[in-house]
Amino acid sequence: MEKDNELKGIGNSLDFGARMYDSRLGRWLSVDPFRAKYPALSPYSFAANSPIIFIDHAGETIRLYSKRGTEGGQRVLIATISEGSVCYETKDMALRQQLHYYTYSKEYLKMTSFDELEASKTTFDITLIEAESIHDIGYSPNNPKIAVDGKTGETVPVFKAQYGGDTEWDPEYGGIDEQGNIHSPALMLGHETLHMRNANADLKDFINHRKTYLQVEEGFGTKIETGENVYNAEELRVIEEMNEVSKKT
Repeated sequence: MEKDNELKGIGNSLDFGARMYDSRLGRWLSVDPFRAKYPALSPYSFAANSPIIFIDHAGETIRLYSKRGTEGGQRVLIATISEGSVCYETKDMALRQQLHYYTYSKEYLKMTSFDELEASKTTFDITLIEAESIHDIGYSPNNPKIAVDGKTGETVPVFKAQYGGDTEWDPEYGGIDEQGNIHSPALMLGHETLHMRNANADLKDFINHRKTYLQVEEGFGTKIETGENVYNAEELRVIEEMNEVSKKT
């Protein structure tokens, strides 16, 4: 929970991650993002009106946006996805149909990373785009803040307001890696879900892997001033895992 003092004054508005709470009114300023799962409850209620017994989930886990076919290329929220349950956030049927890009990829790949992200307390965004190159596709983690681990006393990076960042993905754009292997759009999304899963599981470890560069064979990775070819360790471990997925699909 974070205070939103800049907009509403000190202590008047509290950010719970999924919703803003006005302490002066004792009311949420928006509806529960999981309202479709609980039609018997008011969408403005908290913890099923039993805060002593239940904890209200803070994140929507996966939010699917699109810039494909939208007016002016605007980013429009299509749906929120939690543990296989879908809540549509737009009435535009053409945009709703784009959800099948995500669901097909999940069913085709059968990767546990999709389920882990949907069940997470951290919210991750996936934005459907029209890519011009493979470099347009990728995961951008939310800038973390530093917190103190209550068990070890160690300072560790954590996601702000339980928001993990955004992956931009073109569901109609395949790619070819440095070794000439062809990857379907579904495999490319699976690749990015592994980055999101790794960041969610251990953000400090994820950051360290991204900062660590390992020597690789010629024609793979990036050549540096010493003449060596290197690739960051996070990409390498995800590539290795995706190679095993690719063999099964």
